[in-house]
Amino acid sequence: MYCLTFKKNRSKHFQQAFDFAKELNCDVDGDLITIRIPEELLINAYAMIRTLFGIIQKWKGTTATYNGNKVNPYQFILQAHQIGECSSEFAINKNNCLTGDSSAWSCNKINNIFYREGGSGKYKTNGKYWYNYGYFEGKKWIIDKDRLHEKLLKYVESKGINLCPVFELKNLHHAVANLPNFIVPDDISYRIHFEEKYIKGQKILIPNNIRHVNDKVFTNYVGLAAIRS
Repeated sequence: MYCLTFKKNRSKHFQQAFDFAKELNCDVDGDLITIRIPEELLINAYAMIRTLFGIIQKWKGTTATYNGNKVNPYQFILQAHQIGECSSEFAINKNNCLTGDSSAWSCNKINNIFYREGGSGKYKTNGKYWYNYGYFEGKKWIIDKDRLHEKLLKYVESKGINLCPVFELKNLHHAVANLPNFIVPDDISYRIHFEEKYIKGQKILIPNNIRHVNDKVFTNYVGLAAIRS
């Protein structure tokens, strides 16, 4: 369920906005006007609600939630609309799906974490690739599949990707489950990434993640076979 809420105010356009909201069967609770759109209608909601957004989206009291989680009121509906367009294109050309860096997550719109092994290894922050989610146990870097899975699921819902009639959540579960259980950084495929910390005025390098070795870049999933547990 998507809930869009705005407040009564002194804007000269308030009555117009309120009239639009009443056409959408809004609920009124004191100063709060709430429009509720069920999940099955969200893909097509942009056309019926964009005029209202043109009035209320910059008002201070305009907020929205999706399944109880706060979302950007306008951007979420626009994303749902784009998801609908994408699924319609799939019916014409199935190559529009399951392509690009995030193909193994089963949707090319899931791009907050890259599935591919590639990358230059030069990025500074952790979390860009699936193999950045883990922790050290001795020489092994254990892949934290639960944390990775949770982050991917939150992204899927926050972007409305789960609204797509083509998207199969089980494929995402399968992709995460089939990643390696651990990686041993050997400076051939992966190397240890160190974080600088100062202890008693001395700079100490502490291992806190891994990076793909710069000069050995895989472009597909085949390369994982060598390190699969």
